[in-house]
Amino acid sequence: MAIFITNKKKIIFFCLGLIILLAAFLRFYNISKVPVSLYWDEAASTYNAYSIALTGKDEYGTPFPLLFRSFDDYKASGNIYLTAVAVSLFGLNEFSARFTSALAGTLTVLLTFYLVKDLLMDTNLEDFKLFKRKFTINNEIIALISSFILAISPWHIQFSRTGFEANVAVAINVAAIWLFMRYIRFKKSWLFIISMFLFALNFYFYRSIWVFSPLFLIGIFIIFFQELSAKKRIIITIVGIFVFTTVLAPFIPVMFSSRGMTRASQVDVFSNSTQQQIQAANRRAQGGIVNKIIYNQRLVVPEIIFTNYISNFSPQFLFISGDSNGRHGPRGMGLLYIWEIPFILLGLYFIIFKIKKKYKLVFFLWLLTAPLPAAVSTPNPHALRDLNILPLPQILTGVGLYLVYQLIKQIFFKRIFIITMTVIIVGFFVNYLYLYYTVTARITAADWADGYKQLTEYMIPRENEYQKLVVSGHYWQPYIYFLFYKKYNPVLYQKYGNKTAFGKYVFGGTEWDKEQGRSELDNVNLQEFAGAKHILVALSPQEYAADKSQLHYLKSIYNHAGQIVFIVGNTQ
Repeated sequence: MAIFITNKKKIIFFCLGLIILLAAFLRFYNISKVPVSLYWDEAASTYNAYSIALTGKDEYGTPFPLLFRSFDDYKASGNIYLTAVAVSLFGLNEFSARFTSALAGTLTVLLTFYLVKDLLMDTNLEDFKLFKRKFTINNEIIALISSFILAISPWHIQFSRTGFEANVAVAINVAAIWLFMRYIRFKKSWLFIISMFLFALNFYFYRSIWVFSPLFLIGIFIIFFQELSAKKRIIITIVGIFVFTTVLAPFIPVMFSSRGMTRASQVDVFSNSTQQQIQAANRRAQGGIVNKIIYNQRLVVPEIIFTNYISNFSPQFLFISGDSNGRHGPRGMGLLYIWEIPFILLGLYFIIFKIKKKYKLVFFLWLLTAPLPAAVSTPNPHALRDLNILPLPQILTGVGLYLVYQLIKQIFFKRIFIITMTVIIVGFFVNYLYLYYTVTARITAADWADGYKQLTEYMIPRENEYQKLVVSGHYWQPYIYFLFYKKYNPVLYQKYGNKTAFGKYVFGGTEWDKEQGRSELDNVNLQEFAGAKHILVALSPQEYAADKSQLHYLKSIYNHAGQIVFIVGNTQ
């Protein structure tokens, strides 16, 4: 018997190892080139990581900030500091920009195995009368299936292959919850202390955690109040809360500062519902009891929040079309595979009626609080702000698949089920890979600011031939790409550079980013703007059409969709 158990464990861990290798391959393979370009936040975070690694300061010369000013959106610092390690190891490049997220995504697949394994421990179906079948749940098999589904999940792969700090936050969140649940089960004090440390640390990584984690923590403390307040555990509970408070304390003033709330004020429904409130006021002013009830201005924001919340559970969003933002998912499909629907529903039924009550409450607390950050912001639905919900859909799918297999009595039909599901899963997965690497890469090129790298590859080698180089700001924040691809010395930039100019480079603005009064470079005297006669100029097609009389055409810069992004010319 002991030999049988040992062999079974070896098989489980062998399969887990294969799943982790698959997850790593899908997250690391060709990440420098797919997605087709670093979008501006990736470039900014990585250059700031480079600056931190070399000087201990961000691009503005601020020593070790807790929020990075960047584009005046004050980015969370956690992922930037981790990226600084990657930059130190691999240099300033696309791989470093995405390494931390890819690694975190791979680790999340591993953590999901252990989370599910503990969540479903000692669960059986002997009184699950609906199915008229008696069998014991194998929590390790379900954990393997759940990890595999997460490994091939379009939603998770999408954010694991780019420098989204939210993906690192997901890994930390899963680890914190898993350690908390293990503490409840096994009563080892270090598990609770590390869990509290991770819950606090996660606030430094992504803003949606600022909404999700406090609500989730309050919830699990209420659910497990008896265990946490028991005489033998109360000291550990106090120590854990102290650790949590100590880690979070330096960040609390920053969170609630004007800088910390900058991004929230840009996207929250409270600041972005003015138009709806005006419309409600106008309809209410028309008179009538019905108008007064329906078009109550006080109900506008709650209605928006409720609608946003529900939209993040929409089948259209989850299974059909996904997020409208081209950076947030493959085109032509949803965030989850459509074949998962029946298994997710069966998994939900199982969670509701079968697992232990307190674990069930934790599961639904997690499921229902995860979309709240997306619900109180715009636009909606939003795959990135809803990312905290992972890996719950994959766990439900894993449970559902296992249950269907166990409910089939005959070996022959079990084999048919395995073959059928293998064909379905492989078919959908291959289609996803085609959509991701071929269709999506082309369609979403503009969403990734594709064209900047091609432009830098043309302009940087020629900079010694000109007095100044002028770059359009039509596509927003061009300076960060030239800092990134030139590997420009952060010390020099901190002393002498800014968003408008550094070294030989001068940058235009955009119509929708009127920072410092800058706007498009159409109908501008380019030599006067540059402060030099002999200049190399890169403009958007619109700007070039207006300024072509001033320039000699040299080259058109295309993105991967075959669109002209920049036209380069020089003064004659």
